[in-house]
Amino acid sequence: DAHYDTRAMTPGASDCSACVAAVLETTRAILAGPALQNDIILLFTDNEEYGGGLGAAAFLESYPQPDEIGLAMNFEGLGSTGPSLLFETGPDSGWLVREWGQAATHPVGQSWFHEIYGLTPINTDLNWFSDAGVPGLNFGYWAEGTVYHSMQDNPQTIDLRSLQHHGSYALSLTQRLGNQDLNTARSSGGDAVYFTLFRGLLVSYPAGWAV
Repeated sequence: DAHYDTRAMTPGASDCSACVAAVLETTRAILAGPALQNDIILLFTDNEEYGGGLGAAAFLESYPQPDEIGLAMNFEGLGSTGPSLLFETGPDSGWLVREWGQAATHPVGQSWFHEIYGLTPINTDLNWFSDAGVPGLNFGYWAEGTVYHSMQDNPQTIDLRSLQHHGSYALSLTQRLGNQDLNTARSSGGDAVYFTLFRGLLVSYPAGWAV
């Protein structure tokens, strides 16, 4: 999932044209390889910025069987550079965090980001999927946040390494999960506490273990 609308008076290069580009390039790479077992839905939404995610809401309302959606991945740009961080997860996404850690070459994320993010007025399309009970992962790069929603959010300020990091997550996870039985994977359920150390080492354990 990526939104193509922008705020007024901003080119919206990182927020979120870069996200659309990452998903489109992932699609090209997937189509060039062997067919996957699971269906892939490419969702490009509008009304994320001013409508509070109305594009995502409209999709869920019109999709024939939303309860059959196995998972959601959302991509955001809240700066112009830096690593793509896993900063939010949907409900019962502990298994999905583990899959991300095994699929991604350089996973970067901390579950406490979710708590900080929850204190801000920012919402993304993933909120709608979470409310619908769909497990999900929310990725975004945050460094140089002063360009966010400004005229400086233009193609010249995008760090191509950040765009590449988005794409590497999208492709590796789609390839890994595209051939899995998601019903079996989701049966483990539960949320996770997770954080990454040097060289992308992911530490993850059930949230129920936390004091």
